[in-house]
Amino acid sequence: MSIDWFTLDALVRELRPKLAGARLDKIHQPGRERLLLRLWNGRETLRLVLDLSPGAARLHLTPHNEVNPPQPPRFCQLLRARLRRIESLALAADDRILDLGCRGPAGEPYRLLAELTGVRTDLVLVDAAGRVVDALRRQDDDRELRPGASYLPPSPPAGMRLDDPALPAALAAAPAPVAPWLLHQVRPMTPALAELLAQRLAAGEGAAPLLAAVNAACAAGRYHTAVQTVGGKRALVTLPQLEAEPPADPAPSVSDAVQACYGEGEVAPVADARQRWRSLVRKALARCERRLRAIATEAQQAQQADSWQRWGQLLLANRGRLQRGQSRIELEDWFATPPVPVEIPLDPKLTPQENIDRYFTRARKFHRGDEHRQRRQQETAAEMAWLEQLLLALDEAASGDELQLIRGELEQARLLPPAGRRSPKVRPRTEQLRRGRTPGGWALAWGTNNRLNDLLLRQVAKPHDLWFHVHNIPGSHVVLQRRPEEEVPEVDRLYAAAVAAGYSRARDDARVEVQTTEVRQLKFIKGGASGQVIVQRFATLRVAPIRPAEGG
Repeated sequence: MSIDWFTLDALVRELRPKLAGARLDKIHQPGRERLLLRLWNGRETLRLVLDLSPGAARLHLTPHNEVNPPQPPRFCQLLRARLRRIESLALAADDRILDLGCRGPAGEPYRLLAELTGVRTDLVLVDAAGRVVDALRRQDDDRELRPGASYLPPSPPAGMRLDDPALPAALAAAPAPVAPWLLHQVRPMTPALAELLAQRLAAGEGAAPLLAAVNAACAAGRYHTAVQTVGGKRALVTLPQLEAEPPADPAPSVSDAVQACYGEGEVAPVADARQRWRSLVRKALARCERRLRAIATEAQQAQQADSWQRWGQLLLANRGRLQRGQSRIELEDWFATPPVPVEIPLDPKLTPQENIDRYFTRARKFHRGDEHRQRRQQETAAEMAWLEQLLLALDEAASGDELQLIRGELEQARLLPPAGRRSPKVRPRTEQLRRGRTPGGWALAWGTNNRLNDLLLRQVAKPHDLWFHVHNIPGSHVVLQRRPEEEVPEVDRLYAAAVAAGYSRARDDARVEVQTTEVRQLKFIKGGASGQVIVQRFATLRVAPIRPAEGG
């Protein structure tokens, strides 16, 4: 369900100090109803999600980037052109309408209004004169939300306001049960708060002091927010804090609680991109397999080249026995020990010399192609290894940040069209590496895709560090960091090898063979894909795969 008014009020109070005055560095629209605002407030970079999905409308901060379309949609382009800074953040008194006060390139004021109400959610940009600049969903039914129209907010919700002075008397006369009456007659209200009020009224507490305490807590922003499981589903519950001491287990922050509660919505764009790109990679793998079959067919034909060369020599030695119009001739093959008769096909349309030249030409052609076929076979095998590694990286990707790196590889390989000349190149960062420690406390680092593996080996790993990778199977490069000449106990080396096995295509196998050596023994392939190396000398360890929690 969509976020309720009390959670929004708590969230606005929490975010207001962080967002006020923040510079809008970039606006993305990763989904049809989802925007991501990247902000700089002078202290840190913030990513604010505005999701207008009916039934799941919300806003919160997120630590992740998301996968964006190659070209920004219409409304996203408009916001990029018009907005430069967020000045304020406010919430309507009794409805779920957020008001982000913004400034444009020349300091002109705008209001970005997020209507998070029911199934008619919308995001509207309004100028200083109160006219609609544009809306995420243009509407013409009960109110006009089109460029140039005067902005009219949604109709106010029915029922009495929670701070209405007449509410205590109305509540005292309300029919039982009280909770449904509160839910349908009072705004703002939630099932959790209606049930709490009904319980306290049933316990003998007066309506007037109880409502006064609720309104005082709301006015002061005293809330308790927690993610609970209701009917097998996660639910976000925010209640005004009526007691002197807050309830146990409060959420670390309201924004974190919102993100935790709506976690499935966070990964939906990731899952969609992963599915589409996995299909592209599999098609590329199928092309490589067809190419290998064609090379194998050519190699089989090339095995006849020696026979053709021998037949040409036999025909040349028996030139006088050849006549035009012959379709075959039987000669003594003195190349065999002992000599045996051999029947050589001829083209009756060709002269004797043309038949001789034909066999010599075909033999030379296939002998010249041997080196080319071997090179093509090696290049195709390397490409397939890279594509298999991409499939594993897509499986491991858990955020838009990681998928952006994979998209860069797909674009570079021309499996995906470029996102656009203006799109910034996404570079891997050391903080994107996964990290952990062995039982003995040795630091481990590993990548989950080709570009992070490449970054790990080129910028993080030292020549004396230990390297681990599953033998001849796609997987992460794992580096155990140590001081020069420092001896690492076997239990820690086995643990690092097990992590390498756990972050590989063999993660479900019982025992896996893992290569290990010093980083100095690795050699990057000139012109090779990211993360591809040649191991000059290594030992092997057989381990059971593990996937430890990151950081432990």
